Amino acid sequence: MGAGQSQEQRVTFEKQPDGGVFVLSRKALEQLSDTGVQDSDRIEQLAKNEKVKKLMHKAYNEGARNENQRMESIKFQEISELNSNWQQKVDEIKRNADLDKKVTTEEFNKAADEFRLKFKSQSGLTVCQEFQDTLVNCLNNNTSKPLVCSKEVKAFSECVNSYKLKSSQVNN
Repeated sequence: MGAGQSQEQRVTFEKQPDGGVFVLSRKALEQLSDTGVQDSDRIEQLAKNEKVKKLMHKAYNEGARNENQRMESIKFQEISELNSNWQQKVDEIKRNADLDKKVTTEEFNKAADEFRLKFKSQSGLTVCQEFQDTLVNCLNNNTSKPLVCSKEVKAFSECVNSYKLKSSQVNN
């Protein structure tokens, strides 16, 4: 500095690892003094000076505020990433569940169609229709004497049993 020109000087404050007070070097204190004299009493007075204390306190608070903002930004980013990851997992689970539901529904419908086809052909048939008609006619003609139709009952029963036996052999 010279010839009436003042040059702006910057001082950086660093927080001590133990969380204690800031430490200013003698050189930094000398730079803060107007005279630049290396008088140890003058440096001591400057360290106790209220302006310097306020300046250091302000710098500390500003540094702490900046650090808090930086940490909040990092935490927000981490939370956003976690949220995104979990949302992707939920979406994947939903897609898998929808796919499982679709497959299950298709399998159920296929089984139901097979069941319908299997039993539709059987339910549409009248087993031993001729023997049944003969039996019904006999019973209608002999309402007071049903034992007269025992021959027709036996023939119809044999026909039905024969059909059951054939059906069980086809299904196996």
